[in-house]
Amino acid sequence: MKRLLVIGYWSLVIGIIGCIGSLHGLADASSLQASASSYEVPDEEIKAAVAEYLDKMLPLKKDGMTIEDIEVKTKVMLPKKELTPVVVLPKGNKIPGKINLMVNYQDKDWTKTVWVSARVVQSKEVIIANRALPIKHIIEIRDVRLEKVNVNDITGSAFSDINMLLGMGVKRPVAANSIIKEDYVYKPAVIKKGETVDVVVESGAIIVTVKCEAREDGFLGRGIKVGNLSSGKDITGVVVGAGKVLVRL
Repeated sequence: MKRLLVIGYWSLVIGIIGCIGSLHGLADASSLQASASSYEVPDEEIKAAVAEYLDKMLPLKKDGMTIEDIEVKTKVMLPKKELTPVVVLPKGNKIPGKINLMVNYQDKDWTKTVWVSARVVQSKEVIIANRALPIKHIIEIRDVRLEKVNVNDITGSAFSDINMLLGMGVKRPVAANSIIKEDYVYKPAVIKKGETVDVVVESGAIIVTVKCEAREDGFLGRGIKVGNLSSGKDITGVVVGAGKVLVRL
């Protein structure tokens, strides 16, 4: 009797092992079938979808922005059928800067998501020094150039119009290939205090030019007080050039 029980026990064990083996075989077969009917989405396909989305949805070119460093963070297996990726930019992303996007592949009964990161860089044209500029140097056209730089590299107010900078004096040393900022320069006086200047007085259609003495230093585009050399009377005008003042009555 005992022997029959032992034989029955081992028969049961062998039967269970056989069932487990059959299940493994079915799982392996199922896995082979799944791999044969699905594929891993290439990174380049995902990156292209993200680039196209950002180019259409954001004013990149208008605002001087470019897309850099698109990186696929996760992988996805899809069935071998035509599925259109849907790119979503979640709330909370700040542009320019590093952003995270979702690329969704949808079918009737499921959605698979791939996470992608990208860096949106904004550039701006600013004036760069071609060479080192010493204090009191008067800036000329050969001293500067326009160049696009990352806005994150710009601190303070920078010039973007060369004409606004020409003729300016340097009030602190400027290193070669550095951005020229507004607080690096000053408008030099084009009229010195005590200098004799030509003052053009306009009153309607009447225009008269008189000689006057500058009561103070004069800067282009700013007001200046001058004294008439004949009458000694002081008048105020606007500096329009070296040694020239305009008075409108």
